[in-house]
Amino acid sequence: MKNIVIGIAAHVDAGKTTLSENMLYATGAIRSLGRVDHGDTFLDTDDIERSRGITVFSKEASLTYKDMRIRLVDTPGHVDFSAETERSLYVLDYAVLLVSALDGVQSHTRRLFSLFEKYNLPVFIFVNKTDIMRREKADLLNDLKKSLSSDCIDFSLSKDELLEELATADDDIFEVYSETGNIPDDMITDAVLSRKVFPVTFGSALKNEGVTGFLDILFAYTKEREYKDSLSARVYKITRDAKGNRLTHLRITGGALNVRDSLLPKDGYPEDAMKVTEIREYSGDKYQTRQSAPAGSLVAVTGLNESYTGQGFGEEEDAPLPTLVPVLSYSVLHSPEQNPRELYSYFTILTDEDPMLSVSWNEKTETIGLSLMGEIQTAIIKDKFKERFGEDIDFGAGKIMYKETIAEPTMGHGHFEPLRHFADVILKMEPLPAGEGIVLRTECPTDVLDRHYQNQILNSLKRPIHGVLTSSTLTDVKITLLSGKSHKKHTEGGDFRKATGIAVRDALLRTVCVLLEPYYKMDMTIPVNSLGRIMTEIDSMSGKLSTPDIRGDFCTVTGTVPVKRAIGFAAAFQSFTGGEGDLRTELYGYYPCHDAEAVIEEIGYDFLTDLNNPYESIYVHRDEVPDVIGQIMKRGGIPGTDEGKETAEELAAISAEAARGTAGESAVTSIGGKPSGKGKGGSSAQSLDDELAAIFERTFGTPRRKLPVKRDNIIGKQEQIEKAREEYLQAHPALSEKKNKPAAKKKHYVLVDGYNVIHTWQELKELAADNLEAARGRLSDMMVNYAGFEGCELILVFDAYRVKGGSGSVQKYQNIYIVYTKEAQTADAYIERTTHEMLKKDTSRVTVVSSDGLIQMIVAGEGAARVSSREFEEMVRSKK
Repeated sequence: MKNIVIGIAAHVDAGKTTLSENMLYATGAIRSLGRVDHGDTFLDTDDIERSRGITVFSKEASLTYKDMRIRLVDTPGHVDFSAETERSLYVLDYAVLLVSALDGVQSHTRRLFSLFEKYNLPVFIFVNKTDIMRREKADLLNDLKKSLSSDCIDFSLSKDELLEELATADDDIFEVYSETGNIPDDMITDAVLSRKVFPVTFGSALKNEGVTGFLDILFAYTKEREYKDSLSARVYKITRDAKGNRLTHLRITGGALNVRDSLLPKDGYPEDAMKVTEIREYSGDKYQTRQSAPAGSLVAVTGLNESYTGQGFGEEEDAPLPTLVPVLSYSVLHSPEQNPRELYSYFTILTDEDPMLSVSWNEKTETIGLSLMGEIQTAIIKDKFKERFGEDIDFGAGKIMYKETIAEPTMGHGHFEPLRHFADVILKMEPLPAGEGIVLRTECPTDVLDRHYQNQILNSLKRPIHGVLTSSTLTDVKITLLSGKSHKKHTEGGDFRKATGIAVRDALLRTVCVLLEPYYKMDMTIPVNSLGRIMTEIDSMSGKLSTPDIRGDFCTVTGTVPVKRAIGFAAAFQSFTGGEGDLRTELYGYYPCHDAEAVIEEIGYDFLTDLNNPYESIYVHRDEVPDVIGQIMKRGGIPGTDEGKETAEELAAISAEAARGTAGESAVTSIGGKPSGKGKGGSSAQSLDDELAAIFERTFGTPRRKLPVKRDNIIGKQEQIEKAREEYLQAHPALSEKKNKPAAKKKHYVLVDGYNVIHTWQELKELAADNLEAARGRLSDMMVNYAGFEGCELILVFDAYRVKGGSGSVQKYQNIYIVYTKEAQTADAYIERTTHEMLKKDTSRVTVVSSDGLIQMIVAGEGAARVSSREFEEMVRSKK
């Protein structure tokens, strides 16, 4: 039996869900027909969808027709949920584009057709609602050919007419047709698969007209794809079931997936593998469990708690970055009684399922920001939030989502080296034309840096990159990996991701950065006597107009306008044209912002204080890492440009020279620390002061270095402020001595004895019996959530006193710190000493979590609060 996966997409109200319903009914997959207006369709299962009569979430269903098994994906039609539609395209074999015979090709229809081209998807077109159409069939077909592709061919024609049409679509088909007078079905199938032909059929899904004929065409001109031999898969969405279990929806693209199998992310380390605990095949809101899923399957699995949308496993690459992204951000409004940190934690759950929401948290103002497509989506989010979390929220006015790019080529060096970690990266960045996105390349020889590490760097660059002007997403940049360096013993998973982020920031601060804003394209048909008014309005909105095409009393004209200035124009347009104008608006792309300086000042982003996106390594004393890029500039400029003369081998030599003395050849320091004083080749265990320096990072600040080479005037102002502050403090020693003191308000520190908790909590105890590392990871994630709820500084301590030669480590994990004690130092001893150091300053309050009676007695004598591991479990569970 042939197995294929198809997805149905269309402009809103074109009839997608109705067509899906009738395909299921015609094949016996469901026994009765539902209707969207009755709220009882098989695929719109969510209460929000049924009450509003629109599809919000993509759904899967299974059906069998003749000797063909179809996994069907029904996608949202409203433009506000186009990101959900695009995510579904990652895993399809064929796309079905629905076009309403009443409305014809809409702007969103053209946008969807362009997406199919991006993902190289063959397309079948179903023209719906022909029972009530007001146009001739030939006119509809001409509209398709003009708006989408001249290769849209009516497959309802007679056989002879169809063969003649197909012969004009491809030279090879024409040659065969000329010689034989016929075209084999497999040749037509290949033409459809290679997007040389787009079959068109007509019908009425509501009245079940043309549905069986459409299924016949799918059966005749599709074929099953070839799959990889090894286990591979790609994620296309994340959801949660009614019990809150996290579901990762996968397309198996190679091998077979069995329950208890481990899926390894593309180019991941063995320890990155995630174990599948259950396999489900969904049809509507019902599912069947499977012990195995062969290649080609579309399934949902549990157990992959760290997966993300678009992620590739095995030999499958990560999906490309989405094209349809929000252009508006909204602030979340809530009542004074609601805890904003708690609300933020709920939003992180939603963004896990829909990454395009891109939730943000402002620590200073304790406000939440969310990226949304429009007003319909805001209404849906409010309904979903109330339904799932029992909280009422609202949104402020939408603000424009900006992007950033660069104007000139640049280079960056990233060095990452905390204790027992090492990675070094050199990148080149070049500007690209508008709309190109991020293009990644490598020119680094594999004998300089192993291909495995190079792939890690390139994969990390596929995630959103934040610029330095407003922290907006970077776009239209070509990034080339030139060189890198690893360490045989100390390089571990994630090291190159950290070094790559620093290299990108370093590069951005060496060039001229450009703020971009979204623009609309407006296709207008207007009375000629309204042209002057329209030209004046577009000019006042900082837009541009094409040359008008005047035909009689009407003319057509196209304009491009900043989205920010176009708000409200659609309503005014009807007034300008006396109700006789036609306006079609679609997103045109991102171009230089018309009021960049005002926007940058209003947003007020300061890259110097952004701890999530560091521009320099704060783990190694700056003197230990020479300015590699400065050396390269002096020796010939940027590789690949007119001034550049360096080769990858020469870059590797410079990088190695710069990193020499930092990976085991010189002292490594913790955050805010200084060299050990033993010189090159020396090493020493971290002192308690170094560890406390890491814990107090936010209070004490971190050392900064001057930014190199050329920077634009916006960033220059920030540097001048930083320099002036330092000079002022140098001139006032008394203030300088006080500048690192904590604020008068006492901070709340929570010290948690990690292994004591793991061996007390039943869930973690069972997990540790199978995999201790998994138990540590689970506890760490729970502590992240708890710290977010409580707003405390949480330090999770694990015994490493039996690790021979271990010098201990302090790691920042999201919003908490994880400490591994040094050799011969127990967690109890560490907690006791740290509690003493914190409380003697009289600027902190400390809570210690442990069931050890001795440590509880000792910290009580210091003045700390004590909580047993069992009591702490109840406290943590109550925050869920």
